[in-house]
Amino acid sequence: MEKVLMVLLAFFISFSMTACGNEQPDEPSNTPDTLIEHTVDKNNDSSELLMIRQSLIETPYVLGVAYLGQFDEEVDDLEDYLEETGLDESFSFILDLSDDQFVTFEGQELYLLVPRDEDAQITVYDWVVDEYNDYSGEAGDMRFSAEGEAVLVLGNRSEIVPNFVVEVVCQDGTELWYTPCLSGFDGLLETPDEENVVFDLTPYEFFDFFPSASSFDESTLWMVASWDTEVYTLDDQYLSYSFTFYDEGGVSFCYGPADETIEVYYEGIIMKAEDEFYPEDTFVMEFYLDENYSSEDVPNYLYTVVQLSWYEDGNGLVMMYVDGEPLNEKEVDIEYLLYPSMG
Repeated sequence: MEKVLMVLLAFFISFSMTACGNEQPDEPSNTPDTLIEHTVDKNNDSSELLMIRQSLIETPYVLGVAYLGQFDEEVDDLEDYLEETGLDESFSFILDLSDDQFVTFEGQELYLLVPRDEDAQITVYDWVVDEYNDYSGEAGDMRFSAEGEAVLVLGNRSEIVPNFVVEVVCQDGTELWYTPCLSGFDGLLETPDEENVVFDLTPYEFFDFFPSASSFDESTLWMVASWDTEVYTLDDQYLSYSFTFYDEGGVSFCYGPADETIEVYYEGIIMKAEDEFYPEDTFVMEFYLDENYSSEDVPNYLYTVVQLSWYEDGNGLVMMYVDGEPLNEKEVDIEYLLYPSMG
């Protein structure tokens, strides 16, 4: 019995059985005529898979989900990948899944999905976010449907651009809709906040996730040439953000389409926020648009209050909005991770 799964089993013993449920998105907009249908023979489940299922029994969790790292190879390379990462210690049963149980989308994030109930229907759809659904997202093409089977899904262009959604329907008719993705703040698996319906099976000890944030020392910001990130917008674009901090509290901010010419440039100041109601390490940034970049599409002045924190070892800089205006009104998230650029 593997250590990770033993801990899971012990942890779940104290839970009592409850039904699954979550808010249902819009109905799938496009369903293929041919549907991949499967049934699972519980007698053929490996001991590892059975242990995962048993750990979820008598709990409120409907679905167990494990993020298994970045995978950019073909399904034939899975065995080598599991051995190289050490994941074969607890997830070797993945190699027994059929080709139909390996669903691929654009992206390199590998997820294992295990429904708690062997008679629950699990279905994987495209997750579509565009102007036709007001960027709120909806289920698109059906890519896989099975009764009770574990499913391996490869997808997501990044942690802020998920491109598949999972539906689990229990025998009592209640449903879970869930879009697996990683948090842009701490790199961990995002799970629904409102109910304990998705259990995180991710073996984090096998991956180099962002370490915990330490106390923030703003005096070292200016020692890096610039801090850069990519931001996803509501109109389905990537923007490259770049911040340069200067000694004595100066800061500049510019952005443009990813890998293209800078379109907007601001100069400003950064100072420690004095409002006692703000969280620790909160800063006020005031920006003025450079006259050479004047545009009716962007404001001439920005007042933004953010919380800054470090990630040790990886040297990442987390910036999260606290108050004021966003740097771009089309931003999707309220927080993002900046990386240092030395030239």
